[in-house]
Amino acid sequence: MKRLHRTGGFTLLELLAVLVVMATVVVAVVPALVGTSGAEVEAAARTLAAGLRRVRSQAIRNHRPQSLVLDVERRSFRLSFETHDRSLPEGVELKMVTAREALASGERGAIRFFPNGGSSGGQITVAGAAREIVLDVDWLSGRVRMFNGRRDARLEHGGDYSERSARNIASSGIGVRPSGS
Repeated sequence: MKRLHRTGGFTLLELLAVLVVMATVVVAVVPALVGTSGAEVEAAARTLAAGLRRVRSQAIRNHRPQSLVLDVERRSFRLSFETHDRSLPEGVELKMVTAREALASGERGAIRFFPNGGSSGGQITVAGAAREIVLDVDWLSGRVRMFNGRRDARLEHGGDYSERSARNIASSGIGVRPSGS
C-alpha cells in the first residue's frame, strides 16, 4: 500500500481548532470595544425611573419633600430617605437637566418631589454606545416618563412628549454643569 504524503495545508481538525480560538476572542473582545449594550442602558434607565417613582411615592405618603440626587460623574444616585448610594453600570453616560436650586455641585443634581405629587421637574439622559433613553419628570404632576433618545418613540405609558416642558427647562439655562462655572 502506498501512503499519501501531505504536500501542505491544514487538516480539518486544525481548522476547527483555529475557528474555536477566534470565536472565543471575538466573544471576549467585541463587547469591550462596542461599549455598553442597549440592555444595560435600558436597565439603568428603568432603575432610575423606579427610584424617581419611589421618591415621589414617599413624598406623598410622608407629607414631606423628598429627592433623588444623581452624581453623573460617579454614575450613582441616592434617594433622600436612604443612607447608601446606588451604582449604575460603568459604561453608561448620564446627563441631567434640573432646576438651578437643585444643583449640589457641577456633577451632582437633584430632582425634588413635593407632598402634592408635583416636582422640581427635569430630565435625565441615560446613554451608551447602542442606545439613549430620556427620563422626563413633569414639574406639575411629578409623572416620570421614558423615551427613546429620539424623543418620538414612547417606551411606556401612552401620551406625547412635552416639547413645551423641555423648552421651558432649556430656556432657564439650567443643567448639571452650569455655563460659566
